Amino acid sequence: MIVIIGGGIAGLFTLARLKKSGYPVVLLEQNGLGGGQTLASQGIIHGGVKYALNGLLTGAAQAIAHMPARWQALRKNAEEPHLAETTLLSPQQYLWTMGALGDNLTAFFAGKLMRSRMQKLTPADYPDFLPSDFSGVCYGLQEPVFDIFSVLRAFERQYGDCIYTDAVWQRTGKQFRIQTPEVTLSIDADEVVYCAGAGNEAASGAAQQLRPLHMVALRVPQHAPNIYGHCLGMSDKPRITVTTHPYDALVPDLGKVYWLGGQPAEEGVLKTQEEHIDAVRQVVLECVPWLPAAWLDDTRQFRCVRVMRAEGLSGGHRPDLPVLTENAQGLTVWATKLAFAPLVADWVLEKIQQRAAVDRVVINELPPHTLRIAPFLWQQ
Repeated sequence: MIVIIGGGIAGLFTLARLKKSGYPVVLLEQNGLGGGQTLASQGIIHGGVKYALNGLLTGAAQAIAHMPARWQALRKNAEEPHLAETTLLSPQQYLWTMGALGDNLTAFFAGKLMRSRMQKLTPADYPDFLPSDFSGVCYGLQEPVFDIFSVLRAFERQYGDCIYTDAVWQRTGKQFRIQTPEVTLSIDADEVVYCAGAGNEAASGAAQQLRPLHMVALRVPQHAPNIYGHCLGMSDKPRITVTTHPYDALVPDLGKVYWLGGQPAEEGVLKTQEEHIDAVRQVVLECVPWLPAAWLDDTRQFRCVRVMRAEGLSGGHRPDLPVLTENAQGLTVWATKLAFAPLVADWVLEKIQQRAAVDRVVINELPPHTLRIAPFLWQQ
């Protein structure tokens, strides 16, 4: 039996991959599915363009280039997990500027490599959130944006029989004693895979690094235009990243949220909530100046959310790839980016096969139980 600790996107993809390969597996989550970095993400399946805006094809840009196509294949049920019933918020995201690009970025975007990943749009093809008199430049990026809540529901439907949420457990050697609000059981684990994000270090003893973010959710009316993408200034970093989500995934008429990240989320870590709201409001006014002022004037519509990105050690910088380590407690993985979750599952499967500690046997049916998906962070 393989026990996976952590019900975020890395643990769920790993569960699906191992089950498909015939391994007996159970996943344990102490809260609701996706309640940490997974639902904090903006749902963007990056293909590397954001990481290449300095004109260089970085390691991160190369490593992540094939991930959008892989996720899109899952939506076609070309492989497991099947994501055909998930909601695609947008088939692409956009990169727009409020003025002309600098010469270096213009030359970079004109290069052959970037032409294969993004397209300069004509006014006829502009997204709905740009006004008719928009005078800047807009590119379409072949990087889809998924509704992550719907992705979590897809995993719940397909693999819910071997997922336990709101679980507490004690490990003694190979034995796990597990208790949920409905079930008590014991499992002997031949392998343990830690996919617990920021909880990995405490759970497995594997060293990690933490990089904080200060995200902002701006609640807007139901008729607000959907925005997915980055506003670019004169530097090689987007001024802000905006994605649009339902305020409540289960109650569709409660309005929308603009989930605001990117550079302001990194720069706002040391700011108070009031300072951060003022700073983010100013960036929004500069990057999306055509939004109605009434949407931005009411501070009560802003919600600051602190997020801790947990990663494998990489000198304090974002790793280019996922990180997988092993020690006496088992395997520990950090996905690094949402888009990398299928790759994490590949790596774990390969390592499990190498270690050859688990027999592919049919196990007795696990006790019936119900699951819980965590709410969006701005609802917590």
